[in-house]
Amino acid sequence: MTVITGWENSTGQTSLLAESVHVWAWGHEDLVTSTEPDISCLDPDEIRRYRRFRFGPDQLRFATCHGNMRRILAGYLGQSPAALVFAVGAGGKPALVDSPALRLQFNLSHSKNFGLLAVAPALEVGVDVEEPRKIEPSLAERYLSVVELQMLSELEDGEWLPGFLRCWTRKEAILKAEGVGLRLPLDAFDVSLKAGTRPALLGVRPPAAFRFPWQLFDVSPAENAIASLAVSGPPASINLFCYRTA
Repeated sequence: MTVITGWENSTGQTSLLAESVHVWAWGHEDLVTSTEPDISCLDPDEIRRYRRFRFGPDQLRFATCHGNMRRILAGYLGQSPAALVFAVGAGGKPALVDSPALRLQFNLSHSKNFGLLAVAPALEVGVDVEEPRKIEPSLAERYLSVVELQMLSELEDGEWLPGFLRCWTRKEAILKAEGVGLRLPLDAFDVSLKAGTRPALLGVRPPAAFRFPWQLFDVSPAENAIASLAVSGPPASINLFCYRTA
């Protein structure tokens, strides 16, 4: 049985045991749009992407998320954040180049007010975070499976949106871990979505052909956010941390 602990405040200097997963969260609520973000540790590609954002808050979120990702990963590896080199796979999933024996796997997600980073030494991981907002039922009908739509129809009105977001983040976490993004139809697999039930991948059918029997976990960092973690195998532990810069 996986043990989940946290959220603990940490500056990122912590050990990562085999077959364990660390999930790091930070908030964007206090970002000051007049503040110039620190991009000193970003590489040229990240800086180009940062500059493509038209609005200050979007630039700040990008710089904060990618800077925090670099600082956290560098803490595990004993390297400078600016020295980390990333490659992008066919599905757009980034990976560390020349990572030492730890073979760190990681995945980054952010919403308007939260950033989330999952890290594991060998297990593949994917993470997704969303915040409640107006969702039209037609969006669910367009993307979700018949099984998931039936489960949604059984929810009370006040539970429909959290149920949808649990479903969406679980599916997104799997697709991000697989490295396929939205190129795979979302209705090609089913996940659980009701409150109080175990997060789970319930069924898979063509054209979906997943590499692993994905394990799902709720890792929501706050009451006003819903987040899900997908792991390629059952981790021994999941440790949750609130990231604080040193």
